[in-house]
Amino acid sequence: MTRQIEFDPGKDAKNWAKHKNTIVKDSNAAVFDAAAGAYDQLQRDNLGCFGGDLSFFAEYKIALTRKLVPNEPENILEFGCGVGRNLPFLQHYFPNSRISGCDVSGESLALAGKAAPEADLALTADPEDFLRCYARSAFGLITAVCVLHHIPEKTRADWLSALYATLRPGGTLLIFEHNPYNPLTRRIFNTCPFDAGAKMLSPGAARNLLRHTGFVDLFGRYTLFFPWRGKAWRGLETALGRLPLGGQYFLKAGRPEAGA
Repeated sequence: MTRQIEFDPGKDAKNWAKHKNTIVKDSNAAVFDAAAGAYDQLQRDNLGCFGGDLSFFAEYKIALTRKLVPNEPENILEFGCGVGRNLPFLQHYFPNSRISGCDVSGESLALAGKAAPEADLALTADPEDFLRCYARSAFGLITAVCVLHHIPEKTRADWLSALYATLRPGGTLLIFEHNPYNPLTRRIFNTCPFDAGAKMLSPGAARNLLRHTGFVDLFGRYTLFFPWRGKAWRGLETALGRLPLGGQYFLKAGRPEAGA
């Protein structure tokens, strides 16, 4: 499929969405290379009144990851790390783990390297490239934060198979995705310039993909009901986790232990 990518990564982030006659064929790399320098401002503009402190959303998800993964794996991979906003929080919440990140966008990885200089970063263009880069059973935890909806449906199964191969037996895959049942989330998603052409992934569809790949022990909840800080709000979110009203959802899945 050929689609129009409208961007101008120049002076003003808002100009990124103006028509510049650039045609890209199914290339997330080109989209995010173009957006990398203006990525944070683009996201703030898109989130409106919720976009003031983007670090809140990053820390929120990594703090939740720490609760869901009480043991510190030796090696952690953030799949689709982008400009690296989550990497410093992974280093903070998992101080004894070796943190790696990969992405299809070289420009984004250049910024990620500045955000987290100690992280091991790799450019992985496709599942085959990913498997050449990482050893089998290399990671105890792999996170994919709002990544899968950017992957074309025809290659999602191949990417998940690659993640499965590099996750050690007994390891954990944790994905976060936008909740298509939340109307505000849908509005933000539909007006986001770098989500143009992407398709939201429902929790049911995500579960089916994970099961088909071989993942087990699936556990999920809706989250991000209240996009502001405060322990009281976090406790209330835990209580509401089964309601399909949160801005996002997570799914935790495992690779079976050897011989299981």
